[in-house]
Amino acid sequence: RRVLFRSTNHSKGDRRILVSLDISNDEDIDKTFSVIKDVCEKFRKENDSVTEGPSLLGLTDLKENCYTVKVAGKVKSTTQFDSENQLRVQLKKAIDESGIEMYYPKIKLIKGE
Repeated sequence: RRVLFRSTNHSKGDRRILVSLDISNDEDIDKTFSVIKDVCEKFRKENDSVTEGPSLLGLTDLKENCYTVKVAGKVKSTTQFDSENQLRVQLKKAIDESGIEMYYPKIKLIKGE
């Protein structure tokens, strides 16, 4: 008796990576964009799995205490999770080093009398 199996790889082609960053409204948007663009350029040059970008998509949301910036690119199939994580880490480090404050929820406690 002979059994044949057919295998299909549905993960062909490039995969999208997407990183969103919430930046404090107090921060200069031009400085933020400049830092992000520098990281994208460096990431592209140093990462062999990148097939497109990554690039700054721009300001994608305005919120009460922050604005959201998104970065997107494409990488080789099966590398998207590692590549997206690496890009996120590099962006965070560069933002911290440049003195830009990322937004995080803050609670202010006021002591009563």
